[in-house]
Amino acid sequence: MIDNIFIEVKYNHAPFGDEVTVDKKSSKQKAVYQKPVYVQGEFPGCPLKVQSIGNGKFIRVQGSFSLFLQGHNSFGSNRLFSLCHKAITVAFTELNIPIRRSLKAAIRKAKLFEIDCSGSIKLSSNRQVGAAILQIGRSCLSAKNTIRVFRNETIYVNEKKRRRRIMFYDKQKQWEAKREKYPALNRLPHIDKVDRYVENVIRVEARFGSVKLKEIGLARVSDWKVETVRRLMVESLTELKLRGNITTSNERDIIEKLADADQIRFYAVQARPEIIEKMPKRTAARLRHNCRNIGLNVDLPFKDSPQVAELAQLLDAEKLRMSFPRWARRANAVAGYAASRRGN
Repeated sequence: MIDNIFIEVKYNHAPFGDEVTVDKKSSKQKAVYQKPVYVQGEFPGCPLKVQSIGNGKFIRVQGSFSLFLQGHNSFGSNRLFSLCHKAITVAFTELNIPIRRSLKAAIRKAKLFEIDCSGSIKLSSNRQVGAAILQIGRSCLSAKNTIRVFRNETIYVNEKKRRRRIMFYDKQKQWEAKREKYPALNRLPHIDKVDRYVENVIRVEARFGSVKLKEIGLARVSDWKVETVRRLMVESLTELKLRGNITTSNERDIIEKLADADQIRFYAVQARPEIIEKMPKRTAARLRHNCRNIGLNVDLPFKDSPQVAELAQLLDAEKLRMSFPRWARRANAVAGYAASRRGN
């Protein structure tokens, strides 16, 4: 899917935004610029940055267009023109910029300064996602790359020679944190299905700047080809040459299915088996029943079975999901998809 986009559209308009006067280094003249304006849209926490350039001749738009239109970027459209047209139309309406017939042609000719493309790989548990992200950091750390880590759930790998940044996210944790910060997102349509879609998902995102986009012939919106981007994503993940094994434990994933009170009782009985005989009969019976429902026997010692997986096989590039679930297409829940049947 397409996530963050930074484009410049040639579109005549009345300049907007506060003026800023800056001294030019090359001469003693002063240059006047318009400050960018942030358009919030329908959903909180996902604005677009819009800036008037060249005394009303160009408009620059930057942000996650899928996030702006949908309220989430768990999945989204691969059709660049449709996505840009819908998001820019909404932003221009908010800023009272007239929508003319020439807008579509202007968007097709728009320059691409930066674009983020992403895919998802579903793993067996969220604990495995966390272990994989930590191992990615160890695997990619070298003189050729710089690594940035955020809260052990996000890794940025900057490849200096290839002018490329590859990012890995624990998408489930990221989405849960965003919902907690913006409670209004809990009212999104199909929120339960979105929650299930991001469960145990590691998000892989590649950022391509203007220099790289020119090299691969995607300098403008009209040049966009979905198949080219998929090839680039697969190449980006393959060229990292991820190595190492990750070991994850099933213990917490299984026991966390119990209610908090039952978890405390379960661990207490595991430490001192005689405690269960001193519990009220109904409490002990309920604990045994709840444990049986998730495949545990509270009267026997718990035996963990750790899983060992090779990172390269776990994050095989061929497993990348760059599309969206079928239900989202049927429910018209993908911004910038139904608007056009064209390939871009």
